[in-house]
Amino acid sequence: ILFVDDEEIILSNVKDFLEDTFNITTESSPHAALELLKNEKFDIVISDFKMPKMSGADFLSAAKKLDGYIYGILLTAYAEKSILQQMINDNLINKVIEKPYKLRDLRDILEEGTVFCEKKKLEAEKIEAMKLSFETLRNETDEEIIGATTTLKDVYEKVLTIAKHPVNVLITGETGTGKELIAKTIHYLSPRRYGPFIKINSTAIPETLFESELFGYKKGAFSNATQDKAGKIELAHNGTLCLDEVGDMELRLQAKLLRVLQEKEVERLGSNKVMKVDFRLIVAANKNLMTKIDEGLFREDLFYRMNEFSISLPPLRDR
Repeated sequence: ILFVDDEEIILSNVKDFLEDTFNITTESSPHAALELLKNEKFDIVISDFKMPKMSGADFLSAAKKLDGYIYGILLTAYAEKSILQQMINDNLINKVIEKPYKLRDLRDILEEGTVFCEKKKLEAEKIEAMKLSFETLRNETDEEIIGATTTLKDVYEKVLTIAKHPVNVLITGETGTGKELIAKTIHYLSPRRYGPFIKINSTAIPETLFESELFGYKKGAFSNATQDKAGKIELAHNGTLCLDEVGDMELRLQAKLLRVLQEKEVERLGSNKVMKVDFRLIVAANKNLMTKIDEGLFREDLFYRMNEFSISLPPLRDR
């Protein structure tokens, strides 16, 4: 705590009363106090309003520019309400104490201020940790990720942790929260970064065509199959397959996908040729898959095969 008042007797009384409880420094000159703040940060700064060489308002304004304190207290018997309101609006003060005051009342206010400062320090630590995770992620990938908020810190740390490990990942979150961006980031941070990143959206393709898009087909497999076509799974060989909105996949296809994940083999429609495939699966879903399992609409064994590691993206309103 830094206590600034031009009356030496007040400084002496305050220091004698508070020094057993708080680490308190006193200064009779606001100019000297500002010099001190250039080299040392304080949790709480207390200033008298009316001082001969500099007002408390001017002192606290200069101290705030130096980022010299967290919690400001103004002592006054003179200041107009408009001045006090402006100081509060400018975030210069958190509390106003009218003179004359009792030292025990000042002590109680300082205890409140101490709790406030501890919370602010904890928030600052969380923000710094988040910024570190965010900058690390930005530096390690070309993806243009935007979102330096504490709610995303856990997401960034999980991405950095899991990207280099060859496990399937389930990314959940509401529509528009960035599931595909996180999936791409995991791919480009992984050893598969030089392989393909293949995405397929379960809801964007008609159900009748989804199977052929996913598994591919052999010429003549059906009426419009005029030539062989590789499916998305085959195209993702040595890379990453991203299945978006997987919760809408029909049960029959879920069974076929489960077999591919178990055997690491795929067959095109209309073909008996089995091809080995090596890919990482990243699944994105905005629906609660456990609810789908309870309703009998999603296979539990497939869920656990896909969900070797999970990342939940917070909604935009929480960012």
